[in-house]
Amino acid sequence: MPVKNLPLIAAVFFAFALWFGAGAGSAEAAACQGLSKTRCTANDECVHVGSYTRNDGVSVGSYCRNKSGGGTSPATASSASKTKKAKAEKAKAAEAKEKKAKAKKKADAKKKADAKKKADAKKKKTADAKAKKAADAKKKKAADAKAKKAADAKKKPETAAEAKKRKAAEAKEKKADAKKKADAKKKADAKKKADAKKKADAKKKADAKKKADAKKKADAKKKADAKKKADAKKKADAKKKADAKKKADAKKKADAKKKADAKKKADAKKKKTSSSN
Repeated sequence: MPVKNLPLIAAVFFAFALWFGAGAGSAEAAACQGLSKTRCTANDECVHVGSYTRNDGVSVGSYCRNKSGGGTSPATASSASKTKKAKAEKAKAAEAKEKKAKAKKKADAKKKADAKKKADAKKKKTADAKAKKAADAKKKKAADAKAKKAADAKKKPETAAEAKKRKAAEAKEKKADAKKKADAKKKADAKKKADAKKKADAKKKADAKKKADAKKKADAKKKADAKKKADAKKKADAKKKADAKKKADAKKKADAKKKADAKKKADAKKKKTSSSN
């Protein structure tokens, strides 16, 4: 090999090396694009850039990019590929672990909320029972005092003034009891009305949700049916086009054969005529 060709060969080899290195770098940059923060951080070839605002006021979201530096050399390509695969598996495992932890946290929170709800219900039940017991005791005490007073009055003859006073007190007490009973009924009716409204509102909300879900499901089915119909049409059109092309190719082939046969026949006739002459 002439010595004068050595610089040319060296230049070609150097250009090839540069092209290979640039290709590898582009592949690595592409491999980092679109990765999540967890997977980006787990990959040694990539770096996660947080969101920031440029000098012109434009906000830039966080993204994953390739670390600065040259591409992987051919000698370490296999090793880098294995490392990359291991990092990807590690990142995937980390994501799965994080997902599992979130699910556990959510389940624990629900369990805690359910336990609190149950405890509050029990506490309320106990308080209501205690309040009812106290009210019953108070009622019994008042009834006992009234019975004792009536018994004492019966035992001891009362004067006209005392009888009048007693009757006035009884009338007042009767009126108070009637008012108390009316207030209790009014309160019970108001509660009943409020509960009925609450129940009606809950039913209305549930019906609205059910209707919305049904509409959503119907829309999804309609969309799926439209897509299915469009895909079927596309497939039919493609088949029609393919059949038309096949038919056209067959016709073209038949025409070409017919033309070739005619030419062959003409050539044979021409040859026969030439032989006769």
